[in-house]
Amino acid sequence: MSGYGGYEYDNANADSGGGGFLSQSNRESEGGEKEKKPRDKQTLTPVTIKQLQSAEKGVGDDDGYKIDNAEIHSVRVVACVQTDEVRETKATYNIEDGTGSVEVTFWLNDAQDEDSWARQKLAKMTPGAYVVVHGNIKEYDGRLTISAYDMRPVEDFNQVTHHYLEAIYVHAKRVGKIQVSSGAAPAAKRDSMAGFHPTTHGQSAAGGADGADGMTSLQKRVLDYYTENGTGDEGCNTDSVAASLGLDLGQVKAAVEFLSSEGHLYSTIDEDHHKSTSE
Repeated sequence: MSGYGGYEYDNANADSGGGGFLSQSNRESEGGEKEKKPRDKQTLTPVTIKQLQSAEKGVGDDDGYKIDNAEIHSVRVVACVQTDEVRETKATYNIEDGTGSVEVTFWLNDAQDEDSWARQKLAKMTPGAYVVVHGNIKEYDGRLTISAYDMRPVEDFNQVTHHYLEAIYVHAKRVGKIQVSSGAAPAAKRDSMAGFHPTTHGQSAAGGADGADGMTSLQKRVLDYYTENGTGDEGCNTDSVAASLGLDLGQVKAAVEFLSSEGHLYSTIDEDHHKSTSE
């Protein structure tokens, strides 16, 4: 994983059996301040595997991949598990979504704990199961793969359909087939789009969003708290977030569920501890 979600994968440690994770929370610039990633490099983009396989690598060594001529840092894929191989420090999957197949590597940093949250998720991500993958595009042995910083089983199959709609919308918008204006849509179009709330660059505009980034003010407060305070390996506990923000625990859990489904948060040691992917 290339410096996303608070961890950075280090090839030098990959052969030592340590899972290859290095904490990124203390990485600082020469001036003593933590480095800040540009906002466009923190954006999560919903894609199909066919789109992923068509990604183009930039010319420079530091250049990332581009899809629809837009630089992609982090992607979300929803697909069916074809094969799985779970080892001590990593799980490798081959997943397929009807447009193609791709290999996914999910690194485990709690390999010794059989009761860990990651291991509980692994037990459900077997061949035939649908999964949601959040990760970065990597190249291995001449082919593109996904290095996942979060991976979980699909609990609601509406999520599969919603993901495809999001991927279609973002693609159409980026290639100029959809013109997004600040004015109201014509009546006929409003009627045909009733109930459909696509995302803008991977961030959901559903759920009563009142901000340009597609989040409600409460969801933005919760995300900001995780980003600013969840710098440890375990992240933040929902109870402490609710207490610190003076919010009802149910409100915080609902916000966390939404933010996790959109790829802004990911679980760490259990289902109550999360970290921000843009830390």
